[in-house]
Amino acid sequence: MSLPALLLLNLTFSAMLTGLIWLVQLVQYPGFKLIGKNECLAYQQHHVSKIAWIVVPLMLGELLFAGWLLLTPLSFSVMEYLNYAAFACLLVIWLVTFAKEVPLHRKLEKEGYKPALLKKLVRLNWFRTIGWSLRTIFLFLLIMLYL
Repeated sequence: MSLPALLLLNLTFSAMLTGLIWLVQLVQYPGFKLIGKNECLAYQQHHVSKIAWIVVPLMLGELLFAGWLLLTPLSFSVMEYLNYAAFACLLVIWLVTFAKEVPLHRKLEKEGYKPALLKKLVRLNWFRTIGWSLRTIFLFLLIMLYL
């Protein structure tokens, strides 16, 4: 695969996930506060089951193309540093997702409506929101340097 195509695929996956995480952060997660205790479990189950069909393929695709780009030699050091920074963002995103967010969603499914859990879910999700935003910026800059 050509380097321009690989760069574009990385930016595309990252940009799609960035848009999605901002939607989750500003709309979906705050929506938990608008439902009652009795509806929280159903809303949580609906959220997890439906969002997984979108997020899982995108995250796996992003990881595949990010790994591929990481193994691709780039023409000069600034490009390499941007690539490393973008990949570091991805590592933080995956760490927060599977070490913090997934367990919080499971806890919500077991315990139901808990304002403290919901607040923590939103607060920790900022790491992913900022991570994907920075990753997209780094990849955009990487493409601009390549051109």
